[in-house]
Parts: sequence; structure tokens; C-alpha cells
Amino acid sequence: MAEIELICPGCAARYALPADAIPPAGREVECSDCGHVWQARPPGADRLDLAAFQRASGDDGDDRPAVTALPPASSRLAPDLLDILQDEVEHERRLRAAETPAADATADPASEEIDWPATTVILPAGSSRAMTPVAQTPV
Repeated sequence: MAEIELICPGCAARYALPADAIPPAGREVECSDCGHVWQARPPGADRLDLAAFQRASGDDGDDRPAVTALPPASSRLAPDLLDILQDEVEHERRLRAAETPAADATADPASEEIDWPATTVILPAGSSRAMTPVAQTPV
């Protein structure tokens, strides 16, 4: 049985494997010495046989995409349907204008009080130390 030799690119450790251990497309291997992982390819896999590929795929070498017929142009919408859609667009515009995002931008965020989450402090059993919360001034 033929063997192939793999050499780790990380530490140069050498491995002898059966020829059928690495498929033609290659496979991921890990070095047992240094743990480096790389894509191993069988010898000669770097050279592609373009003619054999074209024969197998039935490719005639033409790189242009096949011309396909375009679907027919869509017809115009019925006038009553077009009116309904235009009314919907106008309704959405009015709703968005009523939201007035400019009013939110004028508010001073520093003037609003921050809603801090509640905190519960549990002291160890037997602790007699009284804790009083200290209020800090906003920065």
C-alpha cells in the first residue's frame, strides 16, 4: 500500500499515512506534537486538470450566463386599487408626522431624575452594624 508523508507546518513533525487517508479534496488534520491544525491535501492536488473538469461538467468554456427570457412587464394597477394605496401612504405620513420626534430632542435629559433599580443589602448573621444609605449627588 502506498503511503504519503505529511509535514506539520508548525513544528515540522513528519507523519506517514496510507494514501487513501486524505481524500482528493483534502481534509483538516491536527499535529499530535504541537496541536497545529491545517488543511492537508494529497500529493498532486495542487494541480487541477481543467480539461477533465470541463469534460465532467459538460462546460464548453463559455463563461457568459445563459440568456433567460424576462417575465412580461407588469400591467398598470387598477385606478381604484391605486387610489387605496395612495390613501394608505398619506395616512402613514400623517401618523409619522404626528409622532413629532423633534419634541423628544428638545427635552433636557439631565433634568430628568434617573430611576435607579432597588437594592437590598443582606448582612451576615450576627452582624450588628447598622447601615444607613448615603445619597450621592448626580455627576
